Amino acid sequence: MGILCVCPVRLLLNVVRELPLSRVGIFPGAFDPVQSGHIAFARMAIAVGGLDKLFFLPEPRPRHKQGVKALSHRVRMIELALEHEERMGVILLQQAESGTLTTLPQLFARLKPAELVLVSGERILRHLPYWLPLEAEHRLGELLIGTYTDKQNLNEQFELLKHTTSLRLSMQTFAAPKLAMTSYKIRRILRQGGETSELPAAVLAYIRQQGLYAPSAA
Repeated sequence: MGILCVCPVRLLLNVVRELPLSRVGIFPGAFDPVQSGHIAFARMAIAVGGLDKLFFLPEPRPRHKQGVKALSHRVRMIELALEHEERMGVILLQQAESGTLTTLPQLFARLKPAELVLVSGERILRHLPYWLPLEAEHRLGELLIGTYTDKQNLNEQFELLKHTTSLRLSMQTFAAPKLAMTSYKIRRILRQGGETSELPAAVLAYIRQQGLYAPSAA
């Protein structure tokens, strides 16, 4: 079952002390809503990256996205989706205004001596030089990137990025499982009163119970 680590962040430290962790994946995203494709992506990352644990890190206020559901709802949906995933959990950090940029240093401090691996899709390369702090970069184990396109092209992009910036990270890639549909499309279907099999049953039940993504919902 996924572990819900609700901050103040000291609770995260207590949980980690109980777990023999050496490689921990951090999977940031909006997860609005979390869907089966996210879970499949996380399972693949755990297998390919040899991760002891992978934590979903829902962004409180994702950049360039408007109308995102309240963080409390997104965290609860992740918790429900991970109910039977023993090697996955969800982290909610204290600063409601913070993004990945400011939460990474907190995670380093509270998850050490575990090696942190940042798990993401290939689009992260576009933003990496801007939001990954230099001091955090030096303590981050590696990037584990799931790609839906040409892995060779992605590796070339990464090497170019390393030569043109101060990045010293290593990167591992894996062929990400294909998403049947995006979260955007799922929201649109739900707002039109439709059904989708791409949501875990418990997540869909929560959405219906809370009236999320309903036609009249903001």
